Amino acid sequence: MPMTLRELLAYQCSRMLALERDIWQLNRLMMQESRNPRLRQLLQDHDGPSRQRISHLEQVVDRLGGVMGPETNAVTQGMFHEYRELLAANPPREAVDIANVLDAEKHAHMEMASYNGLIALARLVGDEGILQLLLQNLSGAEHLLTLFERELPTILSELTGQMRKAA
Repeated sequence: MPMTLRELLAYQCSRMLALERDIWQLNRLMMQESRNPRLRQLLQDHDGPSRQRISHLEQVVDRLGGVMGPETNAVTQGMFHEYRELLAANPPREAVDIANVLDAEKHAHMEMASYNGLIALARLVGDEGILQLLLQNLSGAEHLLTLFERELPTILSELTGQMRKAA
């Protein structure tokens, strides 16, 4: 169990690393399942920045002494389970894409909230290198959320229009 602020930061960053890895895998699955070109491109554009955030977290965790937490994240494992259940129900492709865009935006919100907490803790620890990497990750998550929020109305309009035509 973590005892010092630095150990607590290491533990929390290890958990965040697991979360980022899981979200990256889930986004790749969503990209494979997406049929809407705009959504698919948005998810593809998210891939590189996600790998960058993972790399930053790996550097942070190494700097803090190595992984001190689980290899997977229970929250994102639940998301995987729900997504597999959705796919198993064989809904219309547009419904899958609607779920994908809503889930991707949810992931960005979760990342931003998590990084805000890690940044506050890193400031208390006083390691400027770690702080900068976490700030870069927050900036990337904010940028991603901005993209999703900008595209969400258009993508949802396209998808609901397609669903109405099919009905």
